[in-house]
Amino acid sequence: MEKRNKVYLSGCMTMDKDHFKEHFAKAEKTLSEMGYDVTNTSKVEWDEGIANECGDAWGDKAWREYIKRDIDLVAQHDVVALLSNWEFSMGAYAELASAQRHGLAIVFEKDGFKKIISDWKIKDLKNIELSL
Repeated sequence: MEKRNKVYLSGCMTMDKDHFKEHFAKAEKTLSEMGYDVTNTSKVEWDEGIANECGDAWGDKAWREYIKRDIDLVAQHDVVALLSNWEFSMGAYAELASAQRHGLAIVFEKDGFKKIISDWKIKDLKNIELSL
């Protein structure tokens, strides 16, 4: 398998408010143990204080600020790692669009993050994922 160093975690946060940090932390640990430099966006979200600036961590204004920042952040990576709940996240779809635009590879949690897919299009993503 071709080794790519910087991995961006993408998954659902707002529909899993009580458990998303645990899910992201587990994925971060797995990928780190595989030798990757991982950006755990659940940590980035809160450490930068966007929620405090916007007054509501889960409101539309905060979400717009998060996604603007995250779209730029995706471009600084080699791979986007999709957590098992990514399909429930509007942000994950936006991050995937950015990944496609920048020619980044993707990996899926449900495949143990082991199969790197380099040549993909968003419209084909369901077929790619189903074939794993």
